[in-house]
Amino acid sequence: MLIKGTAIKSAIKFFKKFYPEYYNDFLSKLDKDVKYVYLDNVIVSQWYELSRFSVNPILVYAKIINKDPVELAKKMGSFGADDAINGIYKAFLLITTPQYLMRVSSKFLKTYYKDIDSKIIEKGKNWLRWKITNYPDMNEVVEHRIMSYGKRALELTNCKNVTYKIEQSITKGADSTIVFFSWD
Repeated sequence: MLIKGTAIKSAIKFFKKFYPEYYNDFLSKLDKDVKYVYLDNVIVSQWYELSRFSVNPILVYAKIINKDPVELAKKMGSFGADDAINGIYKAFLLITTPQYLMRVSSKFLKTYYKDIDSKIIEKGKNWLRWKITNYPDMNEVVEHRIMSYGKRALELTNCKNVTYKIEQSITKGADSTIVFFSWD
């Protein structure tokens, strides 16, 4: 699977903002071509191999800073939402509903993860169920980065007490990932 350079650029910004003192050590542990990209040479419009350019760097950084990779990915997802949505789409947040935001986000996901399919399969007043398919290289780190992005996006629309629960997962052998989001 492939990930867009914009998501890698967000990871670079995240690492440099929250853990700058470890960045050089991190770079020294990457393959030469991956290191080149993480030296701020990422082309945001280009597609990169997911495992080599996104998952592995998250695992490497997590090991260096002694953090759980899933927890690091969650923090990265929240940061990515803040970075993307608070910038270009801030006015949009003032007029949108949480359900509409997530419907748009499910389509927008393809701009970050090539060929991924996702859609809202059920929704209620303060909840929705999101289904992701066609993502064979999905792993727990990527899954939680995506879901934390969605969680933070909902918080940015003034939803309170946002939670998500992965009900079934491609990473656990299911044919799709289904996530239940709820909020007050």
